[in-house]
Amino acid sequence: MSFDYIALRKTKRTVKYKLRKRTEKVLEMINRYKVHEPLSILDVGAADGAMLRQLKNNLNTDICLGIEPSVEYINSRSNDSPQIIQAIGEKLPFKSNSFDVVVAASVFDHMGEPAAFLRECRRILKKEGIVIVTLISPFYDALAVKLKIKEDDHVFHFSEGELARTIRKENFDVVSISRFALPFFGIFFERFFDNMFRAIGMKWLMFYIIAVGRNK
Repeated sequence: MSFDYIALRKTKRTVKYKLRKRTEKVLEMINRYKVHEPLSILDVGAADGAMLRQLKNNLNTDICLGIEPSVEYINSRSNDSPQIIQAIGEKLPFKSNSFDVVVAASVFDHMGEPAAFLRECRRILKKEGIVIVTLISPFYDALAVKLKIKEDDHVFHFSEGELARTIRKENFDVVSISRFALPFFGIFFERFFDNMFRAIGMKWLMFYIIAVGRNK
């Protein structure tokens, strides 16, 4: 991603919509699967800290911080953003059993070694802690690349089944895997259409995949 991405997160309607939907869904999963409070949360690939700030503002946390490989992204965070440390997901600079929740929103398929990241998550997560992974549906990603809407910037492409198998292989229990967010980017009555498509069995139309793995 280029540094322009940070500006787009604040100005472009479609990018703002996707960030909002990811944040809403991550919050929903944390509230559904958290074991206790206050929570210790790590956001991996935190960029400018926009999601991280919402997690801190909407959850009962004692630790809420992020990691991000790009110094430029870290320096672009707002003054009220929680701390963001320069690091990569495959080598997390934290002690074992440090966190209740690890979030990897739209970064898992950019990693060179996603399995190594999951192993690091198992190490730093407390017993019963959760890792939350969101990524774009391979169909929509391939379509966007074909239409030249975006570059093919993903190292891996995971279907729901492939993502679940990858998480289970690293000794997590997959407690949830689903699709979310319509690909129409903020249409009127989006929640109504979201619920309608789910009710009639058309969840495959959803843009994102989200999985929650629980540390055994």
